[in-house]
Amino acid sequence: MLTVVWAFDGSEQSLKALDCLSWWPKGSLDLKVLTVLKGPALNELGDAVEFAPDEVAAAQRRFDELKPRLAEMGVAMTAEILSGDAAEVVSAYARGVGANFILAGRRGLNLAQRMLLGSVSSSLLKHASCPVLLVR
Repeated sequence: MLTVVWAFDGSEQSLKALDCLSWWPKGSLDLKVLTVLKGPALNELGDAVEFAPDEVAAAQRRFDELKPRLAEMGVAMTAEILSGDAAEVVSAYARGVGANFILAGRRGLNLAQRMLLGSVSSSLLKHASCPVLLVR
């Protein structure tokens, strides 16, 4: 059984990573789908919360949309929402669960965007303690 951490943000590139899961035999994957949100945020009362409630709801909807597609492929998933720097959180989570590899989409930022925003996929490659499969 392979433990795979899928860094899933709902983007088109992230969804393309789903195709890679079909490479493995049914029932051979322990898939952990992880969405990392920036926090903290304010709720509707103005109180500090770990995540913005609407972002959590959107992430949960994306998880719910994945379940039937993965079930069709014979892949069960567990899903979590965490906060912080995406690359660091995904890397630490993968270490914590003993992941065999990390699966992620790559957005393909140009040089200027990478300089201004940084690249999660590049940072993930630097921080991860296991192999990383980037899909574009």
